[in-house]
Amino acid sequence: MSVRTLSAGRVLFSQGDTDKRTVWLVSGSVEVNENERNIAMLRSGTPEARTRYIRTCHAASRCAGWKTSATCPSKASAGRHDHLDQTHL
Repeated sequence: MSVRTLSAGRVLFSQGDTDKRTVWLVSGSVEVNENERNIAMLRSGTPEARTRYIRTCHAASRCAGWKTSATCPSKASAGRHDHLDQTHL
């Protein structure tokens, strides 16, 4: 897993992306959008960021593509874990 500092306006992931990864919000906040409509503002350290963010992103990252996109409105830190493609083992 890697943790990176992200500048304001940085996109963590985009709706429809098909890469297999899990993303955690370490500090700051992120705007979550679906079909270009804001559906949530997640702030680090809150129960919603610890559960909904991980569950939404991780479940959506399976084959069908991410259901939402996420952008940092201000400086933030996020952890990322890339999953191995199990079909190549």
